[in-house]
Amino acid sequence: MTIEDYDGLVVRLPEERWQHICAGHPEMEAMLQELCDTVKEPDRITEDKQDPNSVKLYYKWFADTEVGDKWLRVAVKYSDDNAFVVTAFPTNIVR
Repeated sequence: MTIEDYDGLVVRLPEERWQHICAGHPEMEAMLQELCDTVKEPDRITEDKQDPNSVKLYYKWFADTEVGDKWLRVAVKYSDDNAFVVTAFPTNIVR
């Protein structure tokens, strides 16, 4: 699957990544559309502290998720010719 990010760049969500996300965060199984919305229209964007040159953290607020009112955090790794979702999960904190 591919998602166009807020800046018009194509971001891949490989099946392997989606399975990894859902295995670690089962509540994400019902949040695929929210993940896409977060990449397309984030409320906030920060840089990953461990990899600030290539990983962006996208956040979008969602009320009434399976785990309550939460930010959805989506980590996207960018390189010169590739961008893909690394992980995603609900959180209370924007970093």
